[in-house]
Amino acid sequence: MTGAASGIGAATAQRLASEGARVVIADVDADGASKVAAEVGGEGVEADVKDVASVRAAVSAAQRAVGPIDILVNNAGTDRFAFFVDTDEGTWDHVLAVNLRGTLACTHAVLPSMQQRRRGAIVNVASEAGVVGTLAGATYAASKAGILGFTKAIAREAARYRVRCNAVAPGPIDTP
Repeated sequence: MTGAASGIGAATAQRLASEGARVVIADVDADGASKVAAEVGGEGVEADVKDVASVRAAVSAAQRAVGPIDILVNNAGTDRFAFFVDTDEGTWDHVLAVNLRGTLACTHAVLPSMQQRRRGAIVNVASEAGVVGTLAGATYAASKAGILGFTKAIAREAARYRVRCNAVAPGPIDTP
C-alpha cells in the first residue's frame, strides 16, 4: 500500500490488517511507514513513487516480507494548491509524478505477477476532483482524472487474468 504513513492510507492499512491482511506500508516517509507498520503488525518500506527504481525495490522488499502481492492500493498522492496561472512546470511535474506516474509505476511493478498467478486486486485512490474538477487544483484534478481513465483501461486489460482494478474517489479529506 503506497502513501500509507498517514491519512487515508494509514486508515486503510489499519482496516486491511483488522481483516487479516498482511500489510506492507510503502511511503517516502520511511519513519512514518515503519510506525504505521508496527501499529498494524505489518512491514514498512521506503518508496518514492516518482522513482521507478525505488518502486521496484519496494515491491521486491514487500515480496520478500510477505510473499506475492495479492492486493495493491495505489494511495500515494499530493497537491500544491494554487490557481493554475500561478503554477509552473515544476508543480505540474511533481503532482503528475506522484499521483499519476506513481500509480502507473506501482501497477506496472506488480501486475505481471498477478496476471501470472491469475488473481489479484488493484485499488487506485482517485478523487472526486478527477470527475468534477477543483478550485486551485487543476493539475491535481487532471492527475486524478488520469487515474480514473487508467483504472478503466487496466480493468479491461487484466480481467482476462482474473485481476480486478477499481478506483475510489473520495471527496475532501482533512489529511496531511
